Amino acid sequence: MLRRIGLMVLLLGVAMIGTNCSSVKTFVLKPVAKPYQASSAEIIEVSAPVPLPPEMSFVDLRFKRKIEELLYQSGTLQKGNALRIEYTILEIDPGDHTARTVVGFGTGKGVLKVGVKYFDAAKNELSEILVESKVNVDENTAIQKAVQAIRKYTRKNFVQMK
Repeated sequence: MLRRIGLMVLLLGVAMIGTNCSSVKTFVLKPVAKPYQASSAEIIEVSAPVPLPPEMSFVDLRFKRKIEELLYQSGTLQKGNALRIEYTILEIDPGDHTARTVVGFGTGKGVLKVGVKYFDAAKNELSEILVESKVNVDENTAIQKAVQAIRKYTRKNFVQMK
C-alpha cells in the first residue's frame, strides 16, 4: 500500500513538473520563397498597433536585449544590413502567477506573441513568422523561449554557413 502511494506521489510530481515547462510554437505565415543567405543583420523593433500595458513595458527592453544577445553575441550574425529582422511584440499576457504556483497543471498560463518579418538588403520581404511562447513560469522564460525559436528559424533559413 505504501509503495503504491509513493508511486502515485512520484507520478503526480512528474506531471506537475511537466506542466510547468514553457512551450513555444512557430507559425510560418510567409515561407521563404527563394534561398537568401546573410552574414549580418539589423534587428528593428516595430511598435505594436496596440501598446503593451504599462506594467508589461519591461518586456520590450528584455526582449530586445535577449534577441541581440542570441543573434549577435552568440556569433550567429554580425551587425550589418544584409538582412533586416523586424519584430513586433503583439501580445503579452502574464497569466496568473499565483494560480500557476498553487494549482499547477497548466492553470494560469499566459502568452507572449511576437511577429517577425525578414527583409533582404533591398527591403524585399523574404518571410514572416509568428512566435507564441507560453508564460508558464515567468515572462523571462517566455522571452527566452521565443527568442530561441526566432534564432532557430533565422539560422535555418538565412544564416550563411561557414
